[in-house]
Amino acid sequence: MLRRSALIAVLLVAPAAAQEEPDGTAGAEPPFIFDNATCPGFLTGIWLANSQQDVAPGPDQALWHVTEALVLNESGVLERAFAAGISGDEPKETKTFGTWATGAGSAADRCTLSFVFEEGQRQMGEVEVLTRTRILVDGQAFTRS
Repeated sequence: MLRRSALIAVLLVAPAAAQEEPDGTAGAEPPFIFDNATCPGFLTGIWLANSQQDVAPGPDQALWHVTEALVLNESGVLERAFAAGISGDEPKETKTFGTWATGAGSAADRCTLSFVFEEGQRQMGEVEVLTRTRILVDGQAFTRS
């Protein structure tokens, strides 16, 4: 129950937390160069995606908000939470569990990523590493939390 509450709390603050990081480097920090041999360690952690889209054009216009959290445990356990809904309404939330695996991708800045969910569904894709804290998973932007 505590774990579920913590993940829901992450989803509720995700719109504020999943913002783009500023351009440039902080202080004397060396430039980030990703080595795809480090994919498992690099991807381990919590990643958040947040997006919105205009729906119902005209006088009934509304914003559709979508927040997704990927919790990639170092032992290969996956927790994926998804919340979506119209701005101002209670979002509909789903959570799935499974396993994840990764390896070097098709380029130096990419990793393969595969999920096997408890229900048996499989999903494979490629992650493009943009910065220390930003990735694209099949084109969807995620920020490390």
